Amino acid sequence: MGYTLNLAVCSRFLSLPPIKMAIFNLEKIQSYAMTYDEFNHFCGSLKATTYIVQWGNSHLWKVGGKVFAIGGWEKTNEPAFTFKASDLDYEILRDANGFRPAPYMASRGMKWIQQYATSHNTDEQLKYYIEASHYLASLGLTKKKQRELGLNQS
Repeated sequence: MGYTLNLAVCSRFLSLPPIKMAIFNLEKIQSYAMTYDEFNHFCGSLKATTYIVQWGNSHLWKVGGKVFAIGGWEKTNEPAFTFKASDLDYEILRDANGFRPAPYMASRGMKWIQQYATSHNTDEQLKYYIEASHYLASLGLTKKKQRELGLNQS
């Protein structure tokens, strides 16, 4: 069994702390696209999150009132997932196959990426970037709010 290090996923370690490094066994990676139910289940498993439906029936996830992930918001029937990205991840993903700068947000100078062609990417990658987005959004909260929500207390 061969293992490989996914450089796009691990790039985050150059710009953000403490989420564990991900190593993927290529023989076991699932090739199907994440559904909105799976997306909502994963986002709901992250600490201090809230869920609302808005912006044209998009699945919107927040941490401490700050948006960190959006499911939907695509004109086709294919799933699309949008998340906040670190500077380095944004540079890597904006031209990567199946990713693009998020419509509306990136055009306003925000570092958000949308995964729109899920057949080229794995659920593990998407979960990784959503978790990183959750962390980035939580850093935008006041220290007091972070303590109240039990976030970033290491």
